[in-house]
Amino acid sequence: MILNRPQKLNSLTYEMISQISRNLEVYENDHLVKILILKGQGKAFCAGGDVIGMHLSIINGHWSFGARFYKKQLTLDYLIATSTKPLVSLINGIVMGGGAGLSMNSMFRVVTENSVLIYPLQVFFNLSN
Repeated sequence: MILNRPQKLNSLTYEMISQISRNLEVYENDHLVKILILKGQGKAFCAGGDVIGMHLSIINGHWSFGARFYKKQLTLDYLIATSTKPLVSLINGIVMGGGAGLSMNSMFRVVTENSVLIYPLQVFFNLSN
């Protein structure tokens, strides 16, 4: 599976999360599939959720979209973490927030020297203390 939104650092849209979830469910039940690989196109693995898109939805009156988005994203993280098929995340470039959730929950992670992992909630909520 390839995250293919390089112009936005592969930030996750609701549609991308839904498609990955559907693919995982299909692959989980396909006896011909032995291993899953997840990678990002371009200079980022995944910059997390599409914060700009979510902000625009809220401004346009869809205030509950954020809750649905994060529920869907956390459900995907759970699917990845509990998959019976080995899932390998090929991590190259920027990894932020939801991208960390995707990659860290996979069974195996391959990280290159170009990887930069950032978890912004730690900064916002000072979770390091």
